[in-house]
Amino acid sequence: MRKKVKYMGGNDIECVKFKKMLQEGDTNDRLLLVNYFLKGRGKLNENALISFLSFDELKIRETIIKKISVEHELDETRLSDTIKSGVVWYMRAALVEILGKRKSHHLLDIVDYLIDDGSVEVKLKLIDALLKLEKEKVENYIRRLAGDAAIWVRKKAGRALEAM
Repeated sequence: MRKKVKYMGGNDIECVKFKKMLQEGDTNDRLLLVNYFLKGRGKLNENALISFLSFDELKIRETIIKKISVEHELDETRLSDTIKSGVVWYMRAALVEILGKRKSHHLLDIVDYLIDDGSVEVKLKLIDALLKLEKEKVENYIRRLAGDAAIWVRKKAGRALEAM
C-alpha cells in the first residue's frame, strides 16, 4: 500500500481510488494511513500528502507536521504552488508549517503572497516559519507583519522582532 501511495500520479486511476478510500474512511483509518505513509525516509508523493491535508481534521495535520522531516524528499516548489492555488486556510497553514520545519527557502518565494493572506492562522504560522530562516533574509517580512491589521499577528511579530 505504501508503495502505491508513494508513487501514485496526480490523475491516474490509483490516485482516484486512493482519494475515494480516504473520503470513505474515518479519522482513525486516515491516521493509520498517514503513519504508514510517513514511516521511513525517502521520496514522498506530494499528491498523497496534499490529499491527506485536504481533510479538515486537526489530528491528521498535527501528525503530518510532527512526523515529516528533512529526510523526506519533497518537491517544495509543488508545495508552495499548492499554497498559491487557492486551497483552504488550514491547508495553507499546514504547508507553511511544513516548509518552515524544513527551513525551505521556497517560503521566501511566496512570502509576499502569504503576508497578504486573509487568515490569521496562516500569518501566525508564517512568523514561526520565517524565524527558522536566516535573520537577515526575514527581518523585513516580520516587520511588515508587525504592522498587520490583526492584533494577534502584530503581537507575535513584535515578540519575534524583540527575540531577534
